[in-house]
Amino acid sequence: MSTAPSPVAALPIIHLLSSGGFYGAERMLLDHCLATPGQHQVLFLDAPPELIARFREAGVDCRGCAGLGELLRHLRRRRSERPLINTHNFKGLLFGWVGATLLRLPLVITQHGFTPRSRKQKFYTWLSLQLCRTASVDRVVCVAESIAVLHRQARVEGQKLQVIPNGLPAATGQLPPVPTGSAFSPVTLAG
Repeated sequence: MSTAPSPVAALPIIHLLSSGGFYGAERMLLDHCLATPGQHQVLFLDAPPELIARFREAGVDCRGCAGLGELLRHLRRRRSERPLINTHNFKGLLFGWVGATLLRLPLVITQHGFTPRSRKQKFYTWLSLQLCRTASVDRVVCVAESIAVLHRQARVEGQKLQVIPNGLPAATGQLPPVPTGSAFSPVTLAG
């Protein structure tokens, strides 16, 4: 007796990320690809070869993608599969939005956070929030409630927003016990 494959397990997911190295969002994405059902493929819009090699060594289908034209050609080749595009930063969002809009593919934005320190970063933040308001974006996954608040303030539709805490355990209201003999205590940690 065989069982039908889960539709989620068969779902092709193309992750888009521009990256300079293996940092927080990259760690989260690697863990996500390894632990979540689906046919994951990571397209790095910019990445050092060591990062691509790290994902490949972990068993994740990934490759570099040199620009918007190459991404659109790749998405056109895979269009019949109706892949879900999942973006993880500003350049991924911008390129993914263009691809999803032109080819009418589903689009999920994973918002890891904003660092609007410079005029350029403030513009990227504003544009990211505006793109999330468009019909091309099916869902916005925020890794913290504070990020979802920014989207609500920018009038992103509430039904598009989903908060999935970024690897944090559920809050219990108490700190874990400090191991006996530890050099760290609540006093040394707090100041």
